[in-house]
Amino acid sequence: MFRSMEKSEFQLVYQIMKESFPESERRPMEAQKKLLGEKDYHVAVCEQNGLLGGFLASWQLKDFRFIEHFAVDPQLRNHGLGWRMLRTFLQADSAQTVLEVEPPQTELAKRRIQFYKRNGFYLNSYSYHQPPMADGQKPIPLMIMSSGKALNPQEFQCFRGEVYKKVYRVAPNGLNPA
Repeated sequence: MFRSMEKSEFQLVYQIMKESFPESERRPMEAQKKLLGEKDYHVAVCEQNGLLGGFLASWQLKDFRFIEHFAVDPQLRNHGLGWRMLRTFLQADSAQTVLEVEPPQTELAKRRIQFYKRNGFYLNSYSYHQPPMADGQKPIPLMIMSSGKALNPQEFQCFRGEVYKKVYRVAPNGLNPA
């Protein structure tokens, strides 16, 4: 059900990503494809009825696992596939998992936050901006959710420093190249 993505499946995964995330929250296709060569970047896929139904892209950081993108094919949503994928991912490793969510300002954002809360995540109240994913984009104000427990200020600073450096390749302020 849940397995590592084959390189031949990248186009399908990227199509789900395009349908699920605004342009500002995903890299251009070639930049995303280039990540497949990173040793700490992993994409797992889930099949549903013989078709690629969803994916979860994550980074192994020093102290955390970071879910960068997680999506289910729009035609297969609301049938428990996302829940099963997330549970499988969380059970595979005891490291704390961290992810970004939009602030609860829309119904969709509120539903997404509730989904993660039902799955053992805590919404942290720290100020956080996702650095730009491509040239010409601006940082995006997001919120951080963490599995198992809320992050204390030191853990949050550690997470932000790790994710800015390794995932976004920017300095701790999120704006200058690292």
